[in-house]
Amino acid sequence: MLYNIWFVRLPYFRVDKNYSPKNTFSIVIPARDEEDVIEKCVLSVLQNDYPAELFEVIVVDDFSTDNTAAIVQRMQQQFSNLKLLQLKDFVQQQQNSYKKKSIETAISFSDAACRARPAPPRLRQRVHRRIRWSAR
Repeated sequence: MLYNIWFVRLPYFRVDKNYSPKNTFSIVIPARDEEDVIEKCVLSVLQNDYPAELFEVIVVDDFSTDNTAAIVQRMQQQFSNLKLLQLKDFVQQQQNSYKKKSIETAISFSDAACRARPAPPRLRQRVHRRIRWSAR
């Protein structure tokens, strides 16, 4: 109850008219057999007032047996910041933990004690081909 009183008294946040966003980010949406809802979900993220060139939406299709991937591919024609990754291109067979694998495929984590090495050229070529293909 006390929290509600405190929250209601907060002043409304207003953005300065001259403010221009500069931060970039990615949103990952794992999806499996979501043809009935994927378009509305993705549109709700893409159709906001943040500059499209500053963010990307990555849908990770995890072995859908319906039209989920086809719907996202159609939407890619309209939205250049929409990407589609299909787990079947990265994983040999279906697994039990689709959402976990989707997130692992789309996001890499590190901490300050780690150092990154360049990926082998063959792996880089494979990834770039898939990204270019999914952007079509």
